[in-house]
Amino acid sequence: PILSNSQLSFSFFLFSTSGLRDEALVRRYIFECSGRLHQLRGQDLSNVLLACSRIATPDMLADMGGFGDALKQRVFGQLENMDRAPLLGVYLAAPNIFSVSQEEALHLMDVMSDHLPQMDAP
Repeated sequence: PILSNSQLSFSFFLFSTSGLRDEALVRRYIFECSGRLHQLRGQDLSNVLLACSRIATPDMLADMGGFGDALKQRVFGQLENMDRAPLLGVYLAAPNIFSVSQEEALHLMDVMSDHLPQMDAP
């Protein structure tokens, strides 16, 4: 059966947290995500980034048809449209998998600063 974008990204995230390591399966997940990258938004995009940061290396992403660069471009292009939970995922994962410039880091923090009042604990 064909998985939806949400199912694919969440299963990739869950696999990345399972402790299992299967390079062929990681490459298949990345291949599937690369074909859908232009459709991924919000939490789905954050889940893919988090999964990649846990089980893929920057070199592996580069070897997969430049997926790392495409993922970085998509993530930073969607920052303004993300809710606070996916933004926190990007904040945690992006520096682990991408070379983040000072300008990009400032942009991420600027977008996150709009959500900080909503992150206050009750």
